[in-house]
Amino acid sequence: MGLGALALALSGALLVAGCFTPIASLAVASYGVGMLLSWFPAPAATLLDSKLANGQLIVISAAVAFLGPGAFSFDSYLFGRREIVIPAAPRKKI
Repeated sequence: MGLGALALALSGALLVAGCFTPIASLAVASYGVGMLLSWFPAPAATLLDSKLANGQLIVISAAVAFLGPGAFSFDSYLFGRREIVIPAAPRKKI
């Protein structure tokens, strides 16, 4: 449990800083899936230890993985912002 908590805290710190956001959010999601599907669940002392909280953790970290770090993050500073240009489709003459 101690190693998992340390990995979760490190991933959370990376997410707050916006550094290695896709990797850190996938690590958090995999931790949540592991806790959700564990064979020997710990008794839930609080609401945050429940399966509902693990499900929310998985959904939120997957959303962060797909959405990206944001404009004010280390990833944006290191790799730059990207602009997606969609070219105009050629029109067919009828």
